Amino acid sequence: MQKGNAGMGAFITAITARPELAAKIGGHVARLGVLLGILGIDMHIEEVTGKDKMQAAERLDAVIRQNLAVLGYGE
Repeated sequence: MQKGNAGMGAFITAITARPELAAKIGGHVARLGVLLGILGIDMHIEEVTGKDKMQAAERLDAVIRQNLAVLGYGE
């Protein structure tokens, strides 16, 4: 993934070399494409400092726990 689209050829070569994976190459390539698409997302990053930093971390933890619970990974 570090090589981006240029590295996708190496993954495809490795997948096709293994018969147990070659049968599902379409799905594997589609997933790789989705992962590479994530790299192209431009996000605004803002630094949080002081007491707001702890409050932001607590809110982020709560959101992550809630999303994990929705996905079935919660406690």
